[in-house]
Amino acid sequence: MGRFRIERLRGLIARTRPNGAKLTRRGRPFRRNAALILSIWFFGSGCGSLAPPQRPQALQTMYRLIFTTGLASDNQPKNDLKQISINDGQIVVYVDWFLLPIREHDYLCKIFDGRGTLVYVDQMKFDVHIGNYWTASSYTFKRFVDAPGAWRFEIFLDGERAIQRTLDVLPSPSDKL
Repeated sequence: MGRFRIERLRGLIARTRPNGAKLTRRGRPFRRNAALILSIWFFGSGCGSLAPPQRPQALQTMYRLIFTTGLASDNQPKNDLKQISINDGQIVVYVDWFLLPIREHDYLCKIFDGRGTLVYVDQMKFDVHIGNYWTASSYTFKRFVDAPGAWRFEIFLDGERAIQRTLDVLPSPSDKL
């Protein structure tokens, strides 16, 4: 039979011999068989079904949250805090986001002090181009205003609360006296 090459002929795949003669299989032209095979695959796989398309299930948002006192020159957290003192000056809420849909996202971070008072709100929009992104919100402590205790951090992504965490904020040692 010789070597075959595959060509596109009016949207159908046809196999031809080098001399251009059509190949047949059991008396039917191969083009018709190819069209039949393609149509069975198309409709059998659901691509051509008349049912409404199924909405893909939302991917669960994956993240890594780190409380730190600041970011290094490479925009990575300097440390990973389990508690912090008001004397440390500031806190940075650093979040690595993974497998985000590639589009624009709305980010909102709310910080509540030990009394439950909202002390800070950070809001931004960001575009994801490769699925991963990082965000950072920093808050400078007000030593004589902010209440120590279990601070609550709520982070919203696209209008839905994605993260809620608490962190112990210790009072200044001189405030204990």
